[in-house]
Amino acid sequence: MSEKTHPGLPLIAREGKPRDRGLSIVSDTLAPLERGFLEQASEYIDYAKIGLSLPLIVEKSKLLERVRYYHDLGIKVMSGGTLIQVAIKKGIIQQVLERLRS
Repeated sequence: MSEKTHPGLPLIAREGKPRDRGLSIVSDTLAPLERGFLEQASEYIDYAKIGLSLPLIVEKSKLLERVRYYHDLGIKVMSGGTLIQVAIKKGIIQQVLERLRS
C-alpha cells in the first residue's frame, strides 16, 4: 500500500514475505471477495483462515479456486478454530485433516 492510497497515514515498515514474525491473518467466511482490496493488501497478509466448517461443506472445486487465488497473491491458506475443535470432540480429526490436505 502506498502513501498515495492513504495520504497522511504513516506506513509501518514490514519484513518481506515469508515472515516468521509479525504475521497477519485474515478470516475468510467464503463470502464474495473484494479482489481489488486483496490484490492491494496481499503484501501485508500472510495467511487467510477459512474457518467454521466451511471447508467441509463447500463444493471442492469452489474451495480450490479460492485457495489458488490466495496462493497466486502469495497468501497461505489455513483452517482451524471451530472446525478442528468439533473434529477433536467427535473423534474424526484424522478424516477432517485428510479432507483439508486434499
